[in-house]
Amino acid sequence: MTLQKNDSNIYKTERRIVIKKIKSTKSWIEHDYILESGIIKTKKNYCRLIEVKPINYYFKSESEKEIILELYKNLFQNVNFYFQIFIYSQKEDLENYFNSLNKNFQKENELKTEYTNFLKSLIIKRNIYYKRFFIVLSSDKFLQEDAEKDLNYKSITIVNNLKQINDVFVLNNKSDILNILKFIYG
Repeated sequence: MTLQKNDSNIYKTERRIVIKKIKSTKSWIEHDYILESGIIKTKKNYCRLIEVKPINYYFKSESEKEIILELYKNLFQNVNFYFQIFIYSQKEDLENYFNSLNKNFQKENELKTEYTNFLKSLIIKRNIYYKRFFIVLSSDKFLQEDAEKDLNYKSITIVNNLKQINDVFVLNNKSDILNILKFIYG
């Protein structure tokens, strides 16, 4: 592990390396209100959510995997601010999908039954979850205008680094943001 001199969360004492505990995502975004721009005003600061669409890494070729890892490595080396990664995970309910199969494939009954049984056996073997991935950016700027500029800079930095790998979206829609916050708070 390399220690950075300007990193206040990691420091070395005479006998050991100390890592200060960084606050949870929930504590970062306990919100007072959401601005029209999608920036969340918290009790102590401002923050913004960026959604990163998942990729199926295991289906990529070896060269694609290497490129993806290199791009993520570059992101972590080039970003000079803190951010948190948050995963919204919900058990997938495929009952609607099965109902749709029944309606659309009434004639191909044997094939439909076989396919449905195959999917249900997969579900039993593995838990299937719907996942959304977010990056939470925070700004400790006191004035709203300064915080918006800071978060815009951080958002652009993250998006520019990740858009080569994933679809990346800065969340601006209040109802989407509120739904995510409701999930975080339980």
